[in-house]
Amino acid sequence: MPITVHWDDPLHTIIRCEFDKVWTWNDVFAMNREINMMMDTVNYPVPVVVQMHGRAFPKSGTLTYTKHLFIHDHHNYANHVIFVGGSVLIKTFERIIRKAYVQSMCNIHSDYVETMELARQLLDQDTA
Repeated sequence: MPITVHWDDPLHTIIRCEFDKVWTWNDVFAMNREINMMMDTVNYPVPVVVQMHGRAFPKSGTLTYTKHLFIHDHHNYANHVIFVGGSVLIKTFERIIRKAYVQSMCNIHSDYVETMELARQLLDQDTA
């Protein structure tokens, strides 16, 4: 599968999504369905960590579909997404999406870090 989705920890407090080099927007939709199924198994807020080291966006649909990397429609979504290795391109699209989808994005907090270790440290700070 071009996007692997799994729990990052045995306590099921973080969902991690790892992108292969080549992926499609349909893979992102499948990722979101899997995230929702995983969130169905808990009763507390869960942040999502997206690892995209050196990954490129598909050639079409980026402006239309990038919001699906940020917005998840599950009541257990912590409205927090962390991009590990996220490029300047992702940050640029986030700014565009925040303007275009003000209502959907207003409660979503996003961070950008270079390593999974830094993502975990950031989440540890959030719970401290």
